[in-house]
Amino acid sequence: MLIIDDNFLTKDEVLKYSNFQHKWYMAELTDPKESNYYSFPEFETESKFQFVSVIKLFDFQEETLYNDLVSLVEKFAKNNNLEILEIVRMKFNLMINSKSIKNEINTPHIDWTKKFFDSNQNDPDIKHFVLLCYINDSDGPTVIYNEKYPIKNFKDLSIKEKINPKAGRAIFFEGDQYHSSSFPTNYSTRMVLNINLIGKIKNA
Repeated sequence: MLIIDDNFLTKDEVLKYSNFQHKWYMAELTDPKESNYYSFPEFETESKFQFVSVIKLFDFQEETLYNDLVSLVEKFAKNNNLEILEIVRMKFNLMINSKSIKNEINTPHIDWTKKFFDSNQNDPDIKHFVLLCYINDSDGPTVIYNEKYPIKNFKDLSIKEKINPKAGRAIFFEGDQYHSSSFPTNYSTRMVLNINLIGKIKNA
């Protein structure tokens, strides 16, 4: 499942989040446990770093933007027949231009395993989802793979789609879908809002 909404964020929202005085810290891009990598024909995978501004992580909330971003999630849910049970994490990711790593993507990964969320869930329709919102026009596509967690070898992965960053664009997919980010090489920055949530697609 993959939903792409090219005009999800308004121009005012894009301007607000891009100009907000985020508290950035440097973090690894991917889970160290997913450190193996595989060479694709057009990409080299490698784990690097990015800057992160956390708005929500479990019980932590950054109050200035928290309610705004909850409203965004609710808007997406209404537009796409989604029932939200919990918003687990909301954060902004910022990558800076790195021409030295042109044509490379970061390590394929999932944000969390399904098992992490299953302890209190008996409904198979309740899933972990990822909502990504691009804050600026950039290069450095998000790569979505056909395969889902777990796989034994990254050689088993095949590319489903590459989505280029476009200010206001949102993409939505199941949390056990392998995906990768990549660095901008023609733009100075690549800024994305990353939201992890628990929910289910309601019957039409």
